[in-house]
Amino acid sequence: MIATRGTAWTLFTASITAADGATETVAGSLRRVVAPAGWITADLHLHADPSPDSTVTLDERVASLVCNGVELAAATDHNRITDYREAVRTQSLGDEITVLAGDEITSAGAALWGHFNAFPLPVPDAHTAPDDAVP
Repeated sequence: MIATRGTAWTLFTASITAADGATETVAGSLRRVVAPAGWITADLHLHADPSPDSTVTLDERVASLVCNGVELAAATDHNRITDYREAVRTQSLGDEITVLAGDEITSAGAALWGHFNAFPLPVPDAHTAPDDAVP
């Protein structure tokens, strides 16, 4: 078993053997080894299930970011403005991560210009389809 919280923290490892259907309990701790010193960790290109190329739920994405020590995250699903704030709130992770609503604007048609990440963006209201709010 391996537990981590990103590159600024120690790594906890343990070897366990569990019989079929049995439950084992393992306890460990992680310690911060790189002082923040005014820097933060960020991921500015993320996809979750609003994007057609991802099956990761918003809750799973936020949990994985926090588990890996990411402190600032910009949602950039393809042609969808995505907001992780509700997932942060429901998991009580507001002290661990700051999130930005954003979009990966993906061109289509004859003139393929590529992909452009844009954040922060205003979150569309409940009456606007996510793809209708894309810049």
